[in-house]
Amino acid sequence: MIIAVLPLVLVTLLIFCVYNIYILSFFGIPENLSMTYYHLKEEKNKAFLFPLLILMMCCIFSPAWIFLNSYFALFERYTSILIYIVCLMMLFLVLLSDYKEKKVRFYLHYTVAIISSICELLWIFIVAYKYWYIPFMILFLAFLTAFFTKTHKCSCIYWLEITAFLSLFIVTFLLSLSL
Repeated sequence: MIIAVLPLVLVTLLIFCVYNIYILSFFGIPENLSMTYYHLKEEKNKAFLFPLLILMMCCIFSPAWIFLNSYFALFERYTSILIYIVCLMMLFLVLLSDYKEKKVRFYLHYTVAIISSICELLWIFIVAYKYWYIPFMILFLAFLTAFFTKTHKCSCIYWLEITAFLSLFIVTFLLSLSL
């Protein structure tokens, strides 16, 4: 199992990066990551790619994440709850992909995304505490990128989501290297 953790983390990071490069190259910087569902729906009729991305990230990444949690966490029982919450919230994001249609879906979608991001970051600060600085470094780089691309006002949520995901992927990559 130890050998399989690193490839799972790398495959998930690769899928996430390829998806974002595809989106950025065809549509520019979106308002948020979930908005890519609508860009793909309107332009290319490929709206299924956003739910597929989220499902693939959950299915491929969560076994590695759970293993790393069991290996590094001092309070495994309590920190694993954060992982399950993130996975559950990601599945809700898949169900709520078409969130602009109804106001209730809109608020649920954003609430679920915020809860997921907070739980990801909490896990980093609790379990991978020696890498506590990584989210701040990525956030700084994201805001620099947003400032230089002049998207700091319209795409702020996108940069925060990128920060949360990349922080988690990079920290788990570093943890899997230290097994």
